[in-house]
Formats: sequence, structure tokens, C-alpha cells
Amino acid sequence: MKPRHFLSIRFFQLIGCISLTVLNSPLSHANEDPGGSSSTVIPGMKILAGVTVGSNSYNQGYGSKIAWGAQAGLRFAPTMEAGVFYRTAQLSSEDSVDVDVTYMMAEGIYRINSGKGAWIAGLHAGQAEVETSLDLGLLSLSGEKVKKFAFGPKLGYQYPISRSIEFGAIADYTVILTEEQLRSFGFLATVAYSF
Repeated sequence: MKPRHFLSIRFFQLIGCISLTVLNSPLSHANEDPGGSSSTVIPGMKILAGVTVGSNSYNQGYGSKIAWGAQAGLRFAPTMEAGVFYRTAQLSSEDSVDVDVTYMMAEGIYRINSGKGAWIAGLHAGQAEVETSLDLGLLSLSGEKVKKFAFGPKLGYQYPISRSIEFGAIADYTVILTEEQLRSFGFLATVAYSF
């Protein structure tokens, strides 16, 4: 069984490899000219990488917990964006059951430009890993660890503060197809760097 920090490191390595591959591909440099200006094959294309932090609220009596993660994506048109994200949250219930939830998702986003910023609406789907354990104070007993399909919609707003950095606010809803039909509402702030 690989620890959670190992999965986090592997995810960040994956984001880095994808970013470097796209940056060094012909798609990123196809139209460079000797004068130093360049344009991509797809006008307006941007590579995005960033972090998220906020709160995830769950059903089944788990309440709201801090959630954090990372994201990477490609804005290949002014109104279209696709990417992946990683998010994790640790839950606990009144009966001393602890639950760790880790999401690894793909997402598609449609952007509605409004002034300098943009409203966003999208869908995400992928894998949610749910691990349960029993906390008995000095003793913690590990329970089952399952990987389930998860999906849901999201809404939000993105606002650039410079040519390369933008802040965002996201609200999303996720259904995890466990026997208990675990559901979460996420309210998160995002910071993304584009290049």
C-alpha cells in the first residue's frame, strides 16, 4: 500500500511532465519568427497550473473539512478549458470513524467572459479513493480502502490579476459511487499560473 504523500508526489510529477512536454512540442513553437514574437497553432492557447484550498462538506454525518489540492489544464480557446485535478480531505464522524478521501479527476470547463474575468461551468469525473479507519485514541485501526468512480458539476469565477496569474472561486458537487452514496459540496479558492 503506497502512502498518501507518495501519490501526491507522483501527481505533481505528472503535471510537470505534461507541462514540459507541451511547452517543448511543435504546437508551442510552430509559429515563432526571428524577431522573437511567437504564436501558437491554436490562438489564445494557455497552459495552466495551480493550487486549490477550501472546504468540502459531506453527507453521512461527516460535516465540513479542509480540502486542498493541485490542478493543471489547457485553455485551448477563449471559452474552452480541459484539465485534471487532485484533491484530498480528511473526515471524521461522531462515532470515531476517520475517512480519507482523495480525488483524481479530469474536467471540462466552459467559460463565459464577463469584463476582465470569466464565469465558468463544467463537469468533472474520475476516481475517488476512500479509506476508512477507526480512531480509538491511543489506537488506530485501519479499515478498508476502496477506489470508486465519482462525478459532478462545478460553477465558479476566474479573475486575472496579471497576464500570468489568476484567482478563482469554485463551488462543486461530487457524487462518489460507494454503497453509502457519499456526496460532497466543495467551496474552494484557486490560484493558477498560465504560460
